[in-house]
Amino acid sequence: MTALRQKAVNMLKELPKENLPEIIVVMKKYKNKSEEEKRKVWRVLEESFLKNNKDFDELMELCKNVPKDLDYKKELEESREERFGYENNHSRRGKTWLQHS
Repeated sequence: MTALRQKAVNMLKELPKENLPEIIVVMKKYKNKSEEEKRKVWRVLEESFLKNNKDFDELMELCKNVPKDLDYKKELEESREERFGYENNHSRRGKTWLQHS
């Protein structure tokens, strides 16, 4: 098996199973195309695959482990203080946030 063919097989193995019917359709259409058209199809498929992998990697970078003893209320209060400049997001000067509208 050539390196390029092995690369294609590896890419197919990494795809979710629900995407395989689409790939099969593309492969059937691909059989009827000229060499130049085939190169264009491969470029598009490879670019799409690389973009999806990049997007997934970026998403995974956003994930982080949360400590089991995390104090959610404290985190929320600190976030509100940092973002809005006051500790209790539900009331300001004795009024609820609904009364401000």
